[in-house]
Amino acid sequence: MKHLMIVLAALMVTPALAAKDSGFTGKIGLSYGLGSAEDADGDTPPRVLNAARGYVMPGWRIGRWVPGVMMEYRLLNQATNADQVGNVNYKGSGYQLGVGVSTPWNRFEFATAIKFFGEHSLSNKVGGNPIIYRMPIGAFLAATYQIASFSGVDLHAGLNFDFVAWNQSFVNGADTDISGNSVKDWGTALEIGARL
Repeated sequence: MKHLMIVLAALMVTPALAAKDSGFTGKIGLSYGLGSAEDADGDTPPRVLNAARGYVMPGWRIGRWVPGVMMEYRLLNQATNADQVGNVNYKGSGYQLGVGVSTPWNRFEFATAIKFFGEHSLSNKVGGNPIIYRMPIGAFLAATYQIASFSGVDLHAGLNFDFVAWNQSFVNGADTDISGNSVKDWGTALEIGARL
């Protein structure tokens, strides 16, 4: 719940920043798509995922470039039956934070970000305790096309790609370094969003 509150607060702050003539602007995106999750050593077969994501990228406009921060909240559902992949279920939710840059080109807009902070909490628990993945390193790419503009807000639609490797797990109250066998997930999605 606290992660959702962080994203909602960012959604409220971004339009306020964009309204100023100081060069602040913001990008908001919602997406839904398919992906996969697997362990680095391949001992668990890949799991097919459905992913819903929402993100904000407030930043400072410098010419055609908008460097800033990225805040993302996501909900993942595992489409693969757990009994087909060693009873592993990656269903859960979480957030990621990082830095990024976006740039328009005619009616297109391109954005990229590196994500280095966050967590993914699995819905299933072990002995009543949560399983949480932490210490991510991830990348995000998006290409969108402006489909409309209303009162200074440009509406966009397009595609995005997201990848993350989790390097720490939290199970039964203890953190474990899994960087040698990190859990990875990735996905491609249809996106609808706005530039404020």
